[in-house]
Amino acid sequence: QFIITTHSPAVVQAAIDNKHAVIVLKETKGAMQAKPLSAPIRKRLRNASIGSVFVERLLFGADSRYSTEIQAAEEEVRLLRRRAQSSRATQADRERLFVLLNHLEEVTAADDARHAEGPFMSEMAKLQKAFLLDLADELDRK
Repeated sequence: QFIITTHSPAVVQAAIDNKHAVIVLKETKGAMQAKPLSAPIRKRLRNASIGSVFVERLLFGADSRYSTEIQAAEEEVRLLRRRAQSSRATQADRERLFVLLNHLEEVTAADDARHAEGPFMSEMAKLQKAFLLDLADELDRK
């Protein structure tokens, strides 16, 4: 029997994919508690990207797969998108949203190329941008 501890989402992902037990240690009120990762969560994370394991709240719980700068941009996009969807966005908000979406599109495309994962994430960013441009046009017509 072997017990391995790690701070590496790659090791945890490999354990999940190979159907090994994953025990999560969490500090609660000054005491460490060990809990096995539940079967539904293991199933959900099976064959997922390492980034998914990294942001999984019950595992590493990182706020973003990217740097703190990109994380801040992602949070600002969420805020501006909510404003746009509720018709509360100003013209400046919409312009800022598209600047941020263009930046995130470039970041994800470069990341995809670095990891040879293909254009999936950058294509998703393009689709989100196209949707929001259509929404902005519709709001402008009102």
